[in-house]
Amino acid sequence: ETVAVTVAPRLMSGSVVPYADSSFEQGVAGWTVTSGVATLARTSPWGSSSYEGSYALAVTSSTATTSTVRSARWPVTPGVNWRAQAIMRTAGGTWSSVTVRVRWYDAAGADLGASTGVGYALAGTGWYACAADAVAPDAAAQAAVELVPAASAAGSVLHVDAVTLWQVLPQTAVEARPDDGYVLLTLRELPLDYLLTVYRVTSDGKRAPVRGANGLIVQQVITSDAMLIEDHEAPLGQPVHYRIEVYSPAGALAFTRSSESVTLTLADINTAWLKDPGNPQRNCLVMVERAPDWQRPIEQAVHVVRGRRNKVVLSGRRQGLEGDLAIWTRSDAEREALHLLLDSGNTLLWQAASGMGVTDMYVAVGEATEARVSPLAQEPWRAWSLPLVEQDMPVTTGVGGARGRTWQDVVTEFATCADLLPVYATSEALLLDRRTG
Repeated sequence: ETVAVTVAPRLMSGSVVPYADSSFEQGVAGWTVTSGVATLARTSPWGSSSYEGSYALAVTSSTATTSTVRSARWPVTPGVNWRAQAIMRTAGGTWSSVTVRVRWYDAAGADLGASTGVGYALAGTGWYACAADAVAPDAAAQAAVELVPAASAAGSVLHVDAVTLWQVLPQTAVEARPDDGYVLLTLRELPLDYLLTVYRVTSDGKRAPVRGANGLIVQQVITSDAMLIEDHEAPLGQPVHYRIEVYSPAGALAFTRSSESVTLTLADINTAWLKDPGNPQRNCLVMVERAPDWQRPIEQAVHVVRGRRNKVVLSGRRQGLEGDLAIWTRSDAEREALHLLLDSGNTLLWQAASGMGVTDMYVAVGEATEARVSPLAQEPWRAWSLPLVEQDMPVTTGVGGARGRTWQDVVTEFATCADLLPVYATSEALLLDRRTG
């Protein structure tokens, strides 16, 4: 017999998880159960169940409850994105979900909390690669991989193998862009031809679908493995996170993701945003002079009954809010931008700073009045009165955009800037490829 002794490999380039804790060839290594009734063991006999090597970690739950299984700790770099991945299969019973997340520790070993995590549904008995991304806190020096399996039947068995933790660009990332009034959501490694739903979740747990190019992103077909979504309807001054649900082409839930929380701020509480949900390039930040004095009209038929003292009033349902918003524009550029925003007559979104007693509201704007604030001709300020009527959120309106068109496409088609002038009336028309004639 010939015997070769080699160094155990890393199952993923850059992974900080040692082979013993990743492949379970010699036992459960540093893995423990931190809560719940689950027990851990190495699969047996040799070769009976594994994704890599000859063994896997067997997690057994004697009851239909949730347990938490945690690895040992390994060194990490703070401030960068890390991905935890475990390859798992259902070996017995059923599991309603398994959540993968990362728990962070500082250099002294103090617990800094766990990441949001990603939940997975394991259908059948095949192996599934289940990953979760998280950015290490600034104080983080160590991390552990955590699995939170929820058994839906007593005696359920979960097999885990090839556990890795490595630095990588995040699958899901969020960034607040307060100067432009939106949150940028980046999604990577999406499965093509699957269906995608994206929810914005506020701190009170309320969900709202996020708008995309084809309307609200609710089970829309994935045509690219990476997406950039600009959420111009995110509320101001309150934390939000995003829940991403991916469904199989047949409509079955495949997996979910959740982003970190982010808060969109407003630098000056005396300003407010007026936004066109379908044309965010027209959004305007304006100075508020006076908030509306609201009215709620109602249709009523009044009947006088002979011999009765009181009239008989038949009422319809009381309608939404109506009132006049008084604002200022402070420059010619702001004035022209507001005219462009109002030109379409589209339903707009009005957003004021948090704590001003006004919630985000979709509105229709009636006959707008623009007045000078001074007899001086050179004075750029204008006082506006905008009659607002509350509206429902548009559900079919999509966000206009270049849709994959780049400046290289423009350069290829047009030799000079002068060639663009007879084709596009405005820079917005160039952006959206809306040609004259």
